[in-house]
Amino acid sequence: MAKLEKLLRQARRGPQNLRLKDLIKIAEAYDFYVDRQKGSHIILVHRDYPDIINLQAANGGKAKKYQVRQVLRIIEELEENYGY
Repeated sequence: MAKLEKLLRQARRGPQNLRLKDLIKIAEAYDFYVDRQKGSHIILVHRDYPDIINLQAANGGKAKKYQVRQVLRIIEELEENYGY
């Protein structure tokens, strides 16, 4: 859990510096899973969350800033509504 907390702090402090694979690890810790990958797009789904998350790496394998904020917002929603 300490590694997850470290990744969450990093995502909140500097979303522009988070690697895509670390963003996927964060989402997977909240029960998202990779449903499919088509080209550079990675689609994550969740059994309780109705929408998909569509991720795509920016330059150098980094996650796009808006996608980091999107995942963090969804995690907050899951924590509020589903007790994650």
